[in-house]
Amino acid sequence: MTALKHLTVAPKGMGLNDFVAMKEGFFAAEGLDVEFIEGVDARKDNPVLTTDIYIGDWGNLMSHRRVWEDMVKNGHQMALVFEDQAKLCENFKTKLDEIQLPEKWDVIYLGYMTPIPGKRESSHLIEGRAWGTWSVLVSLDFARKLLMFDPYDFYISPDVTIAVLPLKTFYTKEKLTDRDSVPTIGGVNFITRGSIKPLFLYHVIQWLPLLEIVFILLVALVAYRLTI
Repeated sequence: MTALKHLTVAPKGMGLNDFVAMKEGFFAAEGLDVEFIEGVDARKDNPVLTTDIYIGDWGNLMSHRRVWEDMVKNGHQMALVFEDQAKLCENFKTKLDEIQLPEKWDVIYLGYMTPIPGKRESSHLIEGRAWGTWSVLVSLDFARKLLMFDPYDFYISPDVTIAVLPLKTFYTKEKLTDRDSVPTIGGVNFITRGSIKPLFLYHVIQWLPLLEIVFILLVALVAYRLTI
């Protein structure tokens, strides 16, 4: 892909000056020019939430919306967005520059969990769905599409909502980022919740072809009958 040096970082629930002081050297080591956008502390906003979204996820969503709004306002064709928990892999920028972007795409996950693969797109990318928004490359079309939604329509965390929307999504074969395993301010990471098990099942079923599901059920039924 074209060399990318300007990044956007949206810290959640932390004073912007404190965050910049802590993280600036983190990105400078890779020679990256980073724009810091202050995240949303949902506890201070005290939104009236009528869906199952957690208040910490609401802060996450509204922080990302600030980035999407900035993209549309300034006509940025793409943005590489890091949350405050993102940790770069070694030689991050070199590996990032090796990625060849698909002709049409909305989101590319650089760090993720529970990926559901589709077809292999290139030596570096796999078309498919995933969870996690701590490091994503997003297109201007994606920003425009997501801004069409009322934020109160997000029924659960933004990464799960994005995973079920009809978007062109990809993830890197090699994870280029990781994240700190600490609770976010105003909420806890989705991975720590008990609800992840049923939602993971839904996530898998959502993207497996129906015939494959039927085949798996038939195999399970045959195996069960053989044990009787």
